[in-house]
Amino acid sequence: DEDYAYQVYVPSNYDPLTKWPVVIDLHGKSFGGRDGLRQTRFGLANAIRTRPEMFPIIGIFPQSPDDDEWRGFNAELVIAQLEATLRELSGERDRVYLIGFSMGGAGIYHIARDYPDQFAALVVSCGSPLKPPMVLERAGLPEIDRSPAVFASIAEDMPDIPIWIFHGTADTVVPINEAKAMVAALEETGRVPRFTEYPEKGHIDGCGLPYLEEELWSWVLSVEKALD
Repeated sequence: DEDYAYQVYVPSNYDPLTKWPVVIDLHGKSFGGRDGLRQTRFGLANAIRTRPEMFPIIGIFPQSPDDDEWRGFNAELVIAQLEATLRELSGERDRVYLIGFSMGGAGIYHIARDYPDQFAALVVSCGSPLKPPMVLERAGLPEIDRSPAVFASIAEDMPDIPIWIFHGTADTVVPINEAKAMVAALEETGRVPRFTEYPEKGHIDGCGLPYLEEELWSWVLSVEKALD
């Protein structure tokens, strides 16, 4: 019995007789809440404002109401908002893409695992499937196991969906070693993840860079969901 606000972007040349690719952008921590707007201040929304011609897409911008991880109820909201958008607009179900930064990047791993049939491609920006050490320290929680075996277990649970991972080498919030560990673990399963490093870029300045990568969007929009 509650309403949860989210934003949907429709391009100026939208034609309901045409099927459009759909991109879901998961925000990082501090962009959540219940206003339905804060999550559009960074990431894909900013990129669209800057270069709208690059994005012949329908964009979905969920908002985590408790500004917490994209798991459980928050993940259910994402899928419900995707389904509502596909009903209301001419989105192409076989071309649904999931991208996220920081906490949203972590959410890519969780949501793709729990909803493996929904997405054609995944993009992770400055995210790790594990809670960052800084977050645990601030919450007074003990450190967790970050051994290769942990990343291997996560990779084994991941669906075989094309993925591109981006990370700044100077990130002190989510260390780049975690992105490298995830790439190595995925490669051990036989997959071929794409990986881009941003030299000398930290967490804040590195998180937003992938959204304006023309090569990324050429790749994303060329991928269709594999047939069952």
